[in-house]
Amino acid sequence: LPPPPPADLPGPMDGVVHEGQLLKQGKIRKNWTDRKFVLTSTALQYFKLVDGKQILRGTIPLASCIAVLDSDEADFKDWPKTLKSTDFCFSLVTDDREYYLVAPSRKEGMTWMRQLQHQISAKI
Repeated sequence: LPPPPPADLPGPMDGVVHEGQLLKQGKIRKNWTDRKFVLTSTALQYFKLVDGKQILRGTIPLASCIAVLDSDEADFKDWPKTLKSTDFCFSLVTDDREYYLVAPSRKEGMTWMRQLQHQISAKI
C-alpha cells in the first residue's frame, strides 16, 4: 500500500469544493497553459490533460495561502496577450509564490476568488 498523503494535502476523502479550467502562468518559462484546477478544503490542485488522462502538475496547500487578488490588486503587468474581453484575471498569493490565473469569464473568476477566500479563511 502507498503511504497516506501528508495531512495538509488532499486525500481521497476530501470533497471537491470547486473545479474548472483556468489558464496558469508557468513558474520558470512564464508561458500560459490551460489546466484543470480542483479546489478541496485543504488544497488547490492543478492537472495537465495528456491522452485523455489527468496528470497532477501541482498542489498548493491552502495553509500556505495568504491572499486572493483580482487583476487590479495584483502587482502584475504580463497578463496573456490573447485575453478576450470576457476573461477574468486574478492571483493567488502564497508564502513563497504568487500564482497568476485567468478564468474564462468574470462570473467564473469571481466564483473562484470567493471559493478560495472562503477556504483560506476557514484555515485561519
